Amino acid sequence: MIKLETIEETYYPYDVMLYIQGIRVTSVDYADFNKLGMFLNGYLHVFQNAFIDANGTLQISLEDWNTIFATQYGNTKNLTCQNGIIKNNYFSTNISCENINGKVYIPLREAVNHFGHFSMEWDKQMRKAVIDDKGFSVE
Repeated sequence: MIKLETIEETYYPYDVMLYIQGIRVTSVDYADFNKLGMFLNGYLHVFQNAFIDANGTLQISLEDWNTIFATQYGNTKNLTCQNGIIKNNYFSTNISCENINGKVYIPLREAVNHFGHFSMEWDKQMRKAVIDDKGFSVE
C-alpha cells in the first residue's frame, strides 16, 4: 500500500530556531510530524507522493523532487525519466527508479547523493529527511 501525502511548503522565519541533526531550522508545525517530508535550506517540505518501501528506503515521486528542488535551485537539479533511466540535464545518472501506476518514484538518498554537495540524514521520530547543502548558508 502506498500512502500519498499532500505537498505543502512552509518557510519558517529564523526568529525561533532549533537544530535537527546539527542543521539549524526553525520551529515547525507539529501536525506535519506524522507526514513524510524533508528539511532543506530552512524550508520544511511535506511530500505529496512518497512512501517507505519494504527495504526502509524513502521513495519520492520525481514530480515532488522537481517541484521542491526547482523552488531552491531553479532547473539545475531537475531530473527526468526516459526509458526507465533517470537523467539530469540529458545525462544518465545511476539513480534507480520505479514506475507505480504511471508515476515515477526515486530513492531520495540516491538523488541527494548524486549531486555530491548534499548530505542526508533521516530523523525517524519526525519522519523527515534532513538535507544539508554544504554550499548553502542560512546566515
